[in-house]
Amino acid sequence: MKAETEMRTVIRDTLISMSEPDYQKFAAGLLPGVDNILGVRLPKLRKYGKKVWKAYGMKYLEETLENPCNNNDIEYMEEIFLQGVVIGNLKVKEDVTLSSIQNYIKSYLPKINNWSTCDSFCAGLKIAKEYSAQMWEFIKPYLVSTRDYDVRFAIVMIINYYIQDDYIEELYKLFNKVGADWNSQSASDQAVYYVEMALAWAISICYVNYPYKTLKYLKEVKNQTEVLDDFTYNKALQKIVESRCVSSEEKAQIKLMKRK
Repeated sequence: MKAETEMRTVIRDTLISMSEPDYQKFAAGLLPGVDNILGVRLPKLRKYGKKVWKAYGMKYLEETLENPCNNNDIEYMEEIFLQGVVIGNLKVKEDVTLSSIQNYIKSYLPKINNWSTCDSFCAGLKIAKEYSAQMWEFIKPYLVSTRDYDVRFAIVMIINYYIQDDYIEELYKLFNKVGADWNSQSASDQAVYYVEMALAWAISICYVNYPYKTLKYLKEVKNQTEVLDDFTYNKALQKIVESRCVSSEEKAQIKLMKRK
């Protein structure tokens, strides 16, 4: 127990030494409602996360994911971010199975309480490239979760790894399912916002990669407000128009599809 306490103390003290008051104010402004921010820049966090992995390895995850902080102390956002970096560094080998990595992900997801930690965690889960089919089956149930950042996790994983030939037709159906579920929920406006923004983002990336198929999809759901509400539908169009990968002619057509 003493060794684990020392590990946590060393990591926290290091993070505090890396923090910047001005950046803390900036980050807090981007993450409303998140009050556990030290103010460490993300590149520094990622670099330090690799050092933590090399120094402590699995012991770090076993301690931080399975045991609460001492004395009911809070965890800083940067500490939670580090845990995500370490999970992203895991590789399947003799002493680490894909199932064990997935279990670490399951334990980690309830800690995510902001879009920055969520999206950075997803970007680091390169295991989804190597084990695409297995991770796809793992991810899909989170699309129907009632917790906003579970759903955002699944959508951002789709954006990073699954907008591909093998999945694209299924994605449109899943987008409709997510949109309809969150239309019918009585969640807070903030919770709905981060799901709908991710959904709009995903649809726009689908358009960039599959313009004809996604245009057909957008035309099909144009009047289906029970599937995609006005905010999500119009935000998807807006993100398509903002993309540098879309031609001026396509953008003009997309603008005409906006719901009034």
